[in-house]
Amino acid sequence: MEEEEQKLLLTPPDHDGTGSPRSFRKDELLQFLRDLGQTTNLSLEDKAQLFAAKLSESMHRSRMQYRIQGSRMLTGGKSLFVNLPDKLQEIYTEVNKRDSLVGHRTSLIARTIEEEDNNNNNNIDSDLPIPLIEFSTTAYAVLECEQRIYERAIKPLPFDGCFSADHPFGGRKPTLSKIEINDDPRMAILEFASSSYAVLEREQRVTIEVVRYGFTNSVIHFRLDTIDGTATAGEDYVKLSEEFKMERGQQEKRITIHVIDDNQWEPDETFFVKLSLPEGEESRAKLGSKTIALVTIINDDEPGFIEFEESITLVKESVGKVEIKVVRVNGADGRVSVHYRTKDIDAVASRDYESSQSEIIFEHGEISKIIAIPIIDDLEAEKDESFAVELYDTTGGAQLGKHSRTVVTIINDDDYKTMANRMASLVQIDIDKLSVTKTSWGQQFRDSMNVNGGDLETAKAGHYIGHALAFFWKVLFAFVPPTAIASGWLTFFVSLLFIAILTAIVGDVAAVFGCLVGLKDSITAISFVALGTSLPDTFASMIAAKNSKTADDAIGNVTGSNGVNVFLGLGLPWLIAATYWESKNLPFTVKAGDLSFSVLVFSVCCVISMTVLILRRYLSVFGKAELGGPTIPKYLCSIFFILLWIGYLTLSGLQAYGHIKWQS
Repeated sequence: MEEEEQKLLLTPPDHDGTGSPRSFRKDELLQFLRDLGQTTNLSLEDKAQLFAAKLSESMHRSRMQYRIQGSRMLTGGKSLFVNLPDKLQEIYTEVNKRDSLVGHRTSLIARTIEEEDNNNNNNIDSDLPIPLIEFSTTAYAVLECEQRIYERAIKPLPFDGCFSADHPFGGRKPTLSKIEINDDPRMAILEFASSSYAVLEREQRVTIEVVRYGFTNSVIHFRLDTIDGTATAGEDYVKLSEEFKMERGQQEKRITIHVIDDNQWEPDETFFVKLSLPEGEESRAKLGSKTIALVTIINDDEPGFIEFEESITLVKESVGKVEIKVVRVNGADGRVSVHYRTKDIDAVASRDYESSQSEIIFEHGEISKIIAIPIIDDLEAEKDESFAVELYDTTGGAQLGKHSRTVVTIINDDDYKTMANRMASLVQIDIDKLSVTKTSWGQQFRDSMNVNGGDLETAKAGHYIGHALAFFWKVLFAFVPPTAIASGWLTFFVSLLFIAILTAIVGDVAAVFGCLVGLKDSITAISFVALGTSLPDTFASMIAAKNSKTADDAIGNVTGSNGVNVFLGLGLPWLIAATYWESKNLPFTVKAGDLSFSVLVFSVCCVISMTVLILRRYLSVFGKAELGGPTIPKYLCSIFFILLWIGYLTLSGLQAYGHIKWQS
């Protein structure tokens, strides 16, 4: 069973109608999911369709399948290729374009870290043993809005709020907490806009915001009182103990608290602001959840210390990147910088994460930066893995703080077996829909009576037009026995019978049409009849040219079709006729008519066409390709071949009506 789990084989059925095995390995599926990326918001069914399209594109196609696809395209029938809705087609095209640029999946950032050994205090001693860290489930806090997982280091009330509105690096809009008001609808709710604020000492003031929601058509009084923390009223800030008022319709009140800039270096200090209601206001208002606000006075008289906010960071593998916060504490004076680099622990760069090494610059007064490191989701079940991010080489007088190294642990969150097996089943269903094999007459009639085989989501206007024009013939040929009967032999012989009957009908209709429009049978045969019978070949060659890696199928389809028409289409009837007349002891003779000249012109055009194709293979102006190539030469070749056909019809017509004298 272990080997079966390692290879994800699609089994029902193992082979398609042509006998080709229809299976793929698990790693092919997972590699496609990696190439698809984490940003596309697709369901499992959509991803299965995309992978089925990729499999369909990479499958080897026989010329028979291209001819079937050409016929179905003309008649609005069911496609042998996966047709994607417009949205999925755009994504699929983008994935293929990306694959063609990179060739194979490589890391976006090359690992360029060099080990440095010196005794400078700003550098990290890489020889220090890495401590073994064990995590408990209670240590994790999930921030769903950011899709990140962090372990919060134990710190005295870390700043996690917003800057004062007066701060040049502030301006982050506070988020109001959601409180359901189930009591009196005339009740107002008061609380702070944020539970914490930060201000540079030199700014000398911080603005606190009190917000109201719920009932607003009333005058509300509230009270603010400051409480010392590590900051002292009168020395670090001006004490506040005052009552304020919100007018009718007012939803926000800003209160300024003055900060004292003493021009002396000291560590960052904090104080608190308490929100309360005076007596008598409880009947009209109540307090929300944010009634205490922490204010941090950031010392800006020194360059400060630079460190990670957290010494340990956890991230889910599926998130795509980890964002690590670097803070500047105990000073924010001047422009300073610090370098950072990643180092493997048991996670490996370019396999589990993208290695990174760069410089972070803090402008004057700036106190935080974010480092974003891409995480590679390999969609494999594996244990949690870790790597380190280190700070080193500070400039501008700044120093490294206590947490100059953080350990990032990548938490594996793949349920890959369930996902892969379910998606494999969906892919198999999509691939099975492309099978030429039909198991019952009912299935054949359903496909023949429905536009695009019933797939209306991807049906275009051409499908509806072709279906309407060919509806009678599609239903008629649905009477051919399905290939599941007698191993397909009954299908083969009945199809030949239908083709023989249809050929006789086409010949008679063409003769009648020629009489009506005044054309000779020889001209009708090489124009309208030939054009009608060759349209499936034309579409088959077009499809082969688009989907095959070489021009062999496209050109081979044309030469093979004409070879059957000339050698078998003429040789077999002549053999039967010669045998019949020989049994009567009479000679079998066919007199030459107008077709001798037509065949000669056709042969000359064929030689010219083959010469052009050979020249295209060796001339760089055509891209050294038999098909396609540079735009202008490509279209010139197409026009030239069309002119050959027109010239062939013109010369044959002129000879048939006596304008060109020809003795056969």
